[in-house]
Amino acid sequence: LTDGTQNELVFVGTQASVNTALSKLQHSSGTGTISITHSHSNVAFYPANQHFYELISGSFTVTQAHANAQAMTRYGVSGYLVTATTQGEWDFIDDVVHNGTHAWISGTDTGIFSEGNFGFNSGPENTITFWTGGNGGSAASGYGFYNSVWSTGNPDNHGGAEHYLHITSGGSLNDNRATTTYN
Repeated sequence: LTDGTQNELVFVGTQASVNTALSKLQHSSGTGTISITHSHSNVAFYPANQHFYELISGSFTVTQAHANAQAMTRYGVSGYLVTATTQGEWDFIDDVVHNGTHAWISGTDTGIFSEGNFGFNSGPENTITFWTGGNGGSAASGYGFYNSVWSTGNPDNHGGAEHYLHITSGGSLNDNRATTTYN
């Protein structure tokens, strides 16, 4: 795999077969750095930000999803609901991680945020606003890709009670009730 600036070679198999493949690996073009990352089969690694992602199977409210994420540790780092901060990261989450399911992500317009103004409520970006103005609003500076990822007509605060974000099975963003259950 390549993104034009770096190449990625992925080995899948038993530890013995991957070790055999690695023992035969040779780098012969110019200079560069070779790094090796090991991950579990259900964990995805995004090289652009050096983060790992894991979709947890089950049916959870947003509160349960936050608690489950925070209770996890992978590679010495505590978990949190995903905070998509770039178009590339959003595409990675959509293409590789969420696997066509509904899944809770970090984002709310409650607590320190006001109705229609969404910000991250977990992870290193906790408390950063990325969307203002509710339905018809716009992305905050640096988060322009949010202008194109919302489901049609969203965020809509349907019934006056949708304050938490999830990625839909189709890969778009929607606000929903805290009591709804997703992965």
